Amino acid sequence: MNDVFDYLDHLHALSPHLKEYLEKTLKPRQSEKHAILLQEGEVCNKVWYLRKGLVRNFYYRNEYEVTTWFMNEGNAILATNSLFEQRKSKYYIEALERC
Repeated sequence: MNDVFDYLDHLHALSPHLKEYLEKTLKPRQSEKHAILLQEGEVCNKVWYLRKGLVRNFYYRNEYEVTTWFMNEGNAILATNSLFEQRKSKYYIEALERC
């Protein structure tokens, strides 16, 4: 959990109370290779911290997949507009490796 706190502390200092809350709230999760973390049409209600692996963000244009970004270990993963505006995502987030 320290790696998550280090990441968040880098963005903004965490109070002891918030760290205590996060320790109780955050849950580790594993995803298999090619698992879809978020699908088009879903509202993003999670932020993932990627400890290990590689993920990509993509959408479909006609029948083709268009990749918009890749994210590796040590980064937060989310669909920004969907999460903050609570609207349906236009994107997919896929685990390219076991994460």
